[in-house]
Amino acid sequence: MWWIAPVMAAEVIVFGDSWAEGAADELEGVLQSHGRSDLDVDPRGVGGTTAEYWATVDPAALPNAILANPDAEWVWLSIGGNDTFGNYIAGEASTNAAQIEGHVRSMLDGAFAANPDIKIVNFGYDFVNFEQSNECILMAWTYFPVGTLTYQINTIFLTDIGLTMARIAEDYPNFSYVDSVWGTLQRAGGISDAPNILYPSPSAYMSDCIHPNSTGYELIHQALWDAYWGQDAPVAAFVPDTADVCSASLTLTDASVGADRIAWTIDGVAAGSDSTVSLDLSVAGSYTVALRTDAGAWHDEETREIRAWSPANGPIEGPDSVPVGALAQYAVPASDGSTYAWDIQDGSFAGADNTAVVEVSWPSAGARRLVVTVTDPCGAGVDAFFDVEVSSGGADSGSGVDDSAPGDAAPSGVGNKDSANAGCSCVGAPGANPPLGVIGLGVLLRRRRSTR
Repeated sequence: MWWIAPVMAAEVIVFGDSWAEGAADELEGVLQSHGRSDLDVDPRGVGGTTAEYWATVDPAALPNAILANPDAEWVWLSIGGNDTFGNYIAGEASTNAAQIEGHVRSMLDGAFAANPDIKIVNFGYDFVNFEQSNECILMAWTYFPVGTLTYQINTIFLTDIGLTMARIAEDYPNFSYVDSVWGTLQRAGGISDAPNILYPSPSAYMSDCIHPNSTGYELIHQALWDAYWGQDAPVAAFVPDTADVCSASLTLTDASVGADRIAWTIDGVAAGSDSTVSLDLSVAGSYTVALRTDAGAWHDEETREIRAWSPANGPIEGPDSVPVGALAQYAVPASDGSTYAWDIQDGSFAGADNTAVVEVSWPSAGARRLVVTVTDPCGAGVDAFFDVEVSSGGADSGSGVDDSAPGDAAPSGVGNKDSANAGCSCVGAPGANPPLGVIGLGVLLRRRRSTR
């Protein structure tokens, strides 16, 4: 069972190793110097600790720190350096990065389980200095093989820690790796092309071989402010700005302002970080699309419900012969969200006249034509017609179905004026009444696209 520390009110938690233990005051001072005296810091760093320790020996420590600070929005996490020293001493250099990655991921999983909205930042470290004294040189050769030089040590830290943290950040939207802190102390000391792996951090900013002094920590946290805390908040947006779609796919494009990185999700599933994302809308229904944007310590998100509608369609189904005055039912396939406009040629409706199914009667005998215009929510329409013979006596009322697909040629003698036995034309404006010969059944599909 986790031990829950007393509730505190800090907005920033400092957690990890000796760098976290030694620089919490400098972080708070830099925040206050930029007018953020509203951000209190809770120091939780413990010198000498490793990611392995926090992940396997005391995995509840970071979640407890978060739960103990219900107002916390951020964690500065400093970890991985002692793992590197220990793994190289143990002859496990080849697996150092993989071990750090696995343990840091375990730490993050626990942290986000405690608070899914907490934001965690890591910048690795700045370069150490194993050249400033004979003692430091000997210490370096205790950790690393004898003869290991500064550029090799710097490369180890940049790759085994820096690149590992960058890789982890790709999978955790609320974990940020800030790579621009490397070389901060070199820049302050006038070293050209910083970060320069050929040089250590200047001794003027170091308290020992591994740790900066107070001035060094202040410079480092000022660099973190510039890259993280001091960024302007981004504004998330994507286009087109539509909520109704009647096509089988839709491409959305990032239109955000001020974002360092973006991430799409579709129905809660990650959909990449490219500037565009394509939605498969072949199945009608609602889709939830979210675009998250990040810039330093801040983020914004736009979420939109996009409705994919089934296309309007025909044909009309119903009896092709009815007695005078008798009610007959005619229907087209219902399309969610579509509208229906019927023309029944001097007939009468029994009930609604704007639905997919209508009941109709005619007061006199003769040939009649039903026409319905089905319009989907995006403005695309289909016109379908159906020919009916209204008889003055006794009811030999058949059942007719137009089963031709949109764009198919009409069957012989049905809806085709070139057929040997037919005289009707199936092409014309909705509601037109071309001459009728043999009773026909036809469907005209006319797609009308409008821009939304």
